[in-house]
Amino acid sequence: MAYSGIDRKYAQIHMHFDGAEGSNKFVNSVRGLKKDQFSYTGTPTISSTTGVFGQCMKLDGASGLNMTDANRGTAGTQGLNVGTNNFTIDCRVKADAAGEGNGSLLIEKAVNASIASPWVLTMLSATYKVVYHLTKTTAWDLQLSGTAGTLTQGVWSHIKLLRNGSNVIAYKDRVACGTTNVGTNSLLYNTSNILIGHGNFSNTQFNGFMDELRFLNGTADYSFPDKPYSFDGDVYNIQVGI
Repeated sequence: MAYSGIDRKYAQIHMHFDGAEGSNKFVNSVRGLKKDQFSYTGTPTISSTTGVFGQCMKLDGASGLNMTDANRGTAGTQGLNVGTNNFTIDCRVKADAAGEGNGSLLIEKAVNASIASPWVLTMLSATYKVVYHLTKTTAWDLQLSGTAGTLTQGVWSHIKLLRNGSNVIAYKDRVACGTTNVGTNSLLYNTSNILIGHGNFSNTQFNGFMDELRFLNGTADYSFPDKPYSFDGDVYNIQVGI
């Protein structure tokens, strides 16, 4: 085993989903940012026995979390808009049921002023296929439905979306599934929430479990950790299998 270190200034969201069984208290573990910064829709809860590393978040198909840039706190320099930055979005996910009619949102930077989301990870209806959308100026003009792998009902998978320079790459369980060349384009800037487990529209709620959710703005992290992420001083440590 070895450790990979990342400057914590890039970490915007880092959720272990630790807590008591049935709790709806959700904590962002990024040191220096506000801890209790999520509002929620429906009744997302902590599940203490079914996560990859212990606890996780349970979503019942009618629930989700919301996070705004305003309640991020003041640590770090990146914020929630990625622009032309490298970035990393990843989580462990287990689907309990097929997607809703408009797809089941895993995580997205939400729609603002009727323009499509800057970036989205969603599970398509019935097929369990995970796709990503990317927007520059108008609805998903950089990528519509790039593939990020297919989930198996009731089985945990690790989904990752990252940008490194001109390429946005999606992974499922360490395997690259789709790549989009976005050149030097900036992803759409907006002031909308980040939504977790649900979307702006009806029939977009995810039914299943999520664990070890991260959003890094400013760096592409190719690691696939075997243990929960942790902080040591100002370094973000990731234990990886090599």
